[in-house]
Amino acid sequence: MCVIMLVLKKENNAELNNVIKNNVFNFITYNDDGIAIMGISRDDKIEPLLWRGLDYDYKTIDEAIDNYDFLNIHLRQATTGEKSTDNCHLWKRDNWVFSHNGTIFDMGNAKICDSKDFFDTLFDKKLLKKNKINYEAIQKYMRESRYTGRSVIYNTELKKAYLFGDFKTFALNKNYLVICSADIETQDYVSLFGVNFEA
Repeated sequence: MCVIMLVLKKENNAELNNVIKNNVFNFITYNDDGIAIMGISRDDKIEPLLWRGLDYDYKTIDEAIDNYDFLNIHLRQATTGEKSTDNCHLWKRDNWVFSHNGTIFDMGNAKICDSKDFFDTLFDKKLLKKNKINYEAIQKYMRESRYTGRSVIYNTELKKAYLFGDFKTFALNKNYLVICSADIETQDYVSLFGVNFEA
């Protein structure tokens, strides 16, 4: 199954960046059908990044993890749709960026993956508009459409993420908040932004 990882940094830390890199490189070993990274800088000193590829460009991955304060990383394991850059999540339309892990039955085909088909349908059904989301209607549509898994829908203008499904949450050294669809390898489960985490 695909892996989605969101990373929010309070302050950039080289040691914690290595923890994130090690986990991403570990996920690549069984999610090798494509990768995408969205990176956003808190102070907008660096241009936002939205990169997708079939080849794992480790330099791009390293630089993104080292330089951005907010990361949305998706590693694809194909269920429907061909192995192609077009089928690598993340997709951007208007101000919305979408990623999914799981399967959406009865969507997609041999060429287009189910997740891309689902994202396009959210616009067709007007559940997503330029800066408006109908969260409750999307949840209802997910229940009705044989949707499984988790999704992140991020608005680049509002700088707001909407999470659907159950994610695991990790705090690293009071500095990084990691929200992931899979377990990550770390030794730190502590308090971050006033929330306590325990192993």
